[in-house]
Amino acid sequence: SDSTESGPGQVHLALGEAEDSVWISWVTFDGEGDAGVVKLRPKGAKNESVIQAATTGYTQGGWAGHIHHARVMGLKPDTMYVYRLGGDEGEGPPGSFYMPDRGVERTRRIDFVAFGDLGVRASAYQTVKAISLQNERIRVARALAAGEADPAYVPGLDFVLHLGDLAYPKRNGVWSVDKTGYGGEKQHAWDTMFHLISPLAATVPYMACTGNHEYLPYDYGGVPFRKRFAFPWAQGDESVTYYSFDYGPVHLLALNAEESLAPGSRQHAWLLDDLAAYQTRRRHSPHVTWTIVLVHRPLYSSTMHNRAADPGPVMGSNLTLRAHLEPVLEQFGVDLVLTGHDHAYERTYPVMGAVTYADDADDVFVDPPYPIHV
Repeated sequence: SDSTESGPGQVHLALGEAEDSVWISWVTFDGEGDAGVVKLRPKGAKNESVIQAATTGYTQGGWAGHIHHARVMGLKPDTMYVYRLGGDEGEGPPGSFYMPDRGVERTRRIDFVAFGDLGVRASAYQTVKAISLQNERIRVARALAAGEADPAYVPGLDFVLHLGDLAYPKRNGVWSVDKTGYGGEKQHAWDTMFHLISPLAATVPYMACTGNHEYLPYDYGGVPFRKRFAFPWAQGDESVTYYSFDYGPVHLLALNAEESLAPGSRQHAWLLDDLAAYQTRRRHSPHVTWTIVLVHRPLYSSTMHNRAADPGPVMGSNLTLRAHLEPVLEQFGVDLVLTGHDHAYERTYPVMGAVTYADDADDVFVDPPYPIHV
């Protein structure tokens, strides 16, 4: 996790823009960083495809690694793939991932985990371990059902959603990492976090949205976040840190609460266009569909976390974000809003304008008129 590290490391996957694509990303510190490749084949096949990676990086905080992003296209649905990473820096151990059927007609259930505010403390290791165990439970159950001897070649979680605040590269404080050689800004925290998640993220797509800790001064306006991840950025521009993707009958939108979502802003205009386009696609589909919004700061919260910004009886709710987003959520029938930031678990009734919709004694809602916030 520093400049003495050799070979490919910090491996993670992301879902691509197209249904048949994924991004495979990794970091190296040796060599010139200009020869990263992915060698890929379906499980059981002999011939490998070789995909050249694009290489980037950043120097803020004294970080001096090479970040490789390989976009893999034309993957077959419901197929297990085996891959190796290589180049001038050496070759890493083999990895594998399951390419799902991402079409809207998909009938198999979708299993995912959503969480936020990880950091690199001991509790972060416990969180990732719990997610990894859940992934293995799903794999083992499916392997037994299918008669497959090795659960590693059976799909587990479909994806992981990280709802902002990833590495916490703080100057000081309990979330920081003491490390010389990376400058006072402690970019080593990013390396540590990716080493932590890599055993999981190298086999399960790891999707994230930005949080406030990706935009504090010691994180250089989101530069490490933008450089280290390859997501289906809006307009294909990595400076635009919001995006959307389809997964089966689900449309997910990852927003950036640190950039304006006010009507007339760039992000608000993109949000309206994206949801309008999805609504048109959904109108012509006979399948039940879902719309999920990911945003770091909660519109509804009873914690004290946001009290200074929005004092009064609303507690931790972000009233500005609520005013900007709720008309859009209502207009396009968003089903679920997933948030982080407050380091607590809460779930609302379907709610709009602080008015809840609760007409079922068992709290089971079938197509409620308002979204549920978690």
